[in-house]
Amino acid sequence: MKKLGFTLAEALITLGIIGIVSAITIPSVIRHYQKQRTVSQLKKVYTVLNQAFKMSEIDNGTFENWDTLTNNNRVEYTNKYLKPYLKVLKVCNNYTECGYSKSQPWVRPISKTPIGHAIKTNSLILADGTYLEVFSGEYHIMVDLNGAFNPNQLGRDVFIFVINKKGITPYKEDYSNNKFSNYCSKNSTKNDNGQYCGAKIISDGWKIKDDYPW
Repeated sequence: MKKLGFTLAEALITLGIIGIVSAITIPSVIRHYQKQRTVSQLKKVYTVLNQAFKMSEIDNGTFENWDTLTNNNRVEYTNKYLKPYLKVLKVCNNYTECGYSKSQPWVRPISKTPIGHAIKTNSLILADGTYLEVFSGEYHIMVDLNGAFNPNQLGRDVFIFVINKKGITPYKEDYSNNKFSNYCSKNSTKNDNGQYCGAKIISDGWKIKDDYPW
């Protein structure tokens, strides 16, 4: 009677095929998971920030009556209008206290070059590990969804928000998809900064699409 089974050569061929299929599919599965996690974390911090904004308006009046944010009053602004309404784990004043390995840890999405923005004093580490800082300028709030952990990249775990009368919204939320294609696209040659990527994700229905600079 013949015994059914695989020869060594057949087994090796089968294992080889499995290895090739795994090498092709596993990176795709990992990327999909990472994208889904980024969207979920972004949605959470978006909700948390706007809940804090609404509670702050109850105590401090409507946004139009808030102090103007400047370089000189940034700490006081954070402590008055945002910090009391967030679940803050700790306040950090330099990159080592905040858990980073250098003072300018964040990079652009395509070139991976530094964005030239340094860790600020009176930055906040939230209960879920999110890094948050308020700074003066057009956009006002930077968040790093997973704190000091990599990739520390705009559009991956780092996003910019604006405080305005509508609440706390992603930077340039009112831009058209044509603008997103110029300023948040893997094919962009115009501006490799990634600052509009939070707005693009929301504009795309809370999805990271194929043209996204991942």
